Amino acid sequence: MHLVFYLFLGGVVTSPWTLAWATPEAQEQTPETSAEPTRVVGQARSIEELEAFQAILEETHLDLRISRSREFLEAFSDSGLTALVHAQMAEAYREKNNIDSFLKHGEEALKEIPNLPNLLVTMAFFYSEKKQPLRATESANRALEILGTMERSNNVNPSDWATQRFFLSAEAHYVLGRVALGGAQQDRTDGSDDPSLRKAAKHFSRALEANPTHEYAAFRLAETYERQMDVQNSVKFYARTIAMGRVIVPHATRRLAQIYETTNSLPA
Repeated sequence: MHLVFYLFLGGVVTSPWTLAWATPEAQEQTPETSAEPTRVVGQARSIEELEAFQAILEETHLDLRISRSREFLEAFSDSGLTALVHAQMAEAYREKNNIDSFLKHGEEALKEIPNLPNLLVTMAFFYSEKKQPLRATESANRALEILGTMERSNNVNPSDWATQRFFLSAEAHYVLGRVALGGAQQDRTDGSDDPSLRKAAKHFSRALEANPTHEYAAFRLAETYERQMDVQNSVKFYARTIAMGRVIVPHATRRLAQIYETTNSLPA
């Protein structure tokens, strides 16, 4: 599954030039009365911190970005930017496919900035892949809750805002469906009355409502219907997956062929 990782969705700064390097109160202090500026999450307290953070953002080489991030955390351990640095490290590790380190630094970022639905959704997906259904469910539900109440920032285009919200909602529902389907597979249950399969079908359907081109949601929904013995809907969504023409087509084609070989009651 391909996930696009957005660092933050609206409202939270992503660029160094939008970060205040100290609180207004700290800037107004005279040299005679100067004191350590108050720590504020999302703000740097010195020019040195801000420049070090900007260097992280501008670094395109993943290993160097991780190295710069570690240096920042060592040099400015009590900075208001540490959560943002952990988020940068999480993204770098995700791109390197180091999922354990991604989850570790993602959790560190969420400790101080918990309302990041994009990070939560990506973490939920990998928790589900690592067979940690409770953490996957918690992260996905938190993301959906945030997406339902989050207001658009004035500097975010309304179209981009809507697209990201739909995209992230689809991914969160996909994870919840995957967890439910995985529970049914583990328990080896099937049939239309199985509660896990009903829950899986609901979330995969919602994922497709939010993102009609979500090929994995279509494939898993077909798989869910197949386990529910709903052959016609299973065929419908395997065919829909094939029509999307993406990487999972061979799997959907194989499943569809097997259904046609073993079922005599399908429509033409």
